[in-house]
Amino acid sequence: MAAATQLGQAWKLGYNGVEYTGYMPTDVNVTPTADEEVIKNEDGATCSVITMDVGEEQSYTFLIKSTGSLTPPVKNSLVSFKGPGDVAAVKRRVLDSGVKYSKGISQLTLKVIREVSMAAAYDA
Repeated sequence: MAAATQLGQAWKLGYNGVEYTGYMPTDVNVTPTADEEVIKNEDGATCSVITMDVGEEQSYTFLIKSTGSLTPPVKNSLVSFKGPGDVAAVKRRVLDSGVKYSKGISQLTLKVIREVSMAAAYDA
């Protein structure tokens, strides 16, 4: 069997106190998020909607050549993402993560969120 060959543009991820290079995204899903509170008048008609906690939830699947299984980031920890062409890394909070390892390739799945109101805290 031939050794695994990595093609495409690699991303840089930082978590568990270490910065890792060579992550290849194979699947990316982005969903806008927000909480809404609907204010109704005495007749039950909507008169106002308050939008809170605006953000973006993202799901990623990354592949990376490795000699063994990786330790995924834990829930609520921050992961820094830097894709090809990005000037600076962007941090997101982990909602869920997991790793599978097979034949020299680790597959890291991440579900992360970045709330607009928390951006300053994430990037501090």
